[in-house]
Formats: sequence, C-alpha cells, structure tokens
Amino acid sequence: MTYISVSRKLRVALIVVMITIVGGVTAIFLTYRAPESTEEAEIAPVESKADISIGKVHHVSTKDGVVQWSLDAKSAEVVEKGQKVILQDIAVIFYMQDGQKAYLTADKGFLRASTNDIDVMGNVMLRYQNFTLETDLLRYRHNKRLVFTQEPVLISDDRSHLMADSLYFDLKSNTTHFNGNIEGFLSGKFKL
Repeated sequence: MTYISVSRKLRVALIVVMITIVGGVTAIFLTYRAPESTEEAEIAPVESKADISIGKVHHVSTKDGVVQWSLDAKSAEVVEKGQKVILQDIAVIFYMQDGQKAYLTADKGFLRASTNDIDVMGNVMLRYQNFTLETDLLRYRHNKRLVFTQEPVLISDDRSHLMADSLYFDLKSNTTHFNGNIEGFLSGKFKL
C-alpha cells in the first residue's frame, strides 16, 4: 500500500504544480496584454474622412503603352468613394513626345481617378529644359495633355525672367501661351 499512497501523493503534487504553472502563465498573459491608459491615448486612431490612407505612393499613367506621366507622393488619402486622391509632397514627371521630360513638384494636390487630371498647390515648381516655372496653383488635364494656371507665374532661367497673369503649356505640341499682363526680359535665341 505504500506504493499506491506514494503514487497518489506524486499525482496530487504534479496536479498542484501544473495548476500553479497554468495560473501563473494566465496571470502574466493578462497583465502584459492589457494596455496602460497612457499608451491607449498615444495610439488612438486619427480622425480622417479618407476611405483609405496610404504612405509613399507611386502611380504611372500610360496611353497605348506609352508612359504619359509618373507621380510620386509622400502620402495619399482616397476620398469620394475612390474618385479623388488627396496627395502630399508631390513629384510628377511628364514625358514629352520628343523624349524630353518636365518635372513638377508641389506641397499638395489631388488626382481625379476617373480622368487622371491633377491639380497641385503650394510651392509649385515646373522644370523643363533649363527653365523653371513658379506659381501657387497648377492644373493638368490628361485628355488634352495641357498644363495651365490662372494664377500669376514666374518663368526664369540663367539669363531670362518672365512674369504673366496665366499660362497654358501644351505637352503635345510643346508650346506655351501666356495671357494677361506679361513683363520681363528675354535673352538668347527664341522663335516668336
């Protein structure tokens, strides 16, 4: 009978040890699982009306297998049920038919998903060849391949300086039209 009582005592001791281990593991799990109140405040979700928010966006627009433009942005928020994309810290490269490129940068703007039209604002700069265009607002209409603004523009290079009330830059024909009050000085060879 001593064999049975030792065996029974050993079983009871093992059961007590197992219950203690399971209880300890459960207590540790529950303690570390529950967030502290200060952590909850730090990771609370930011209120946004965006359907989707994305960081570091890259988008390429092609037509008949030819790249028309590419866009990079630090962040994007998709709103209006996917029809409008609000962009921050934007860089766009427009590809011309003659192989040249125009580089656009701006603080913010938006892309219309259905038309691929782009509007940008805030520190807008468009660099093409050796010219730099600066304005507050610039619009791109994809179907017409037209960049334009109704805001004052400043276009300059190392030797020329031109200001105008508005501008239309046709990417298909590679021509620029200025409207309104135009002033400045030009140096170099130009076709007029």
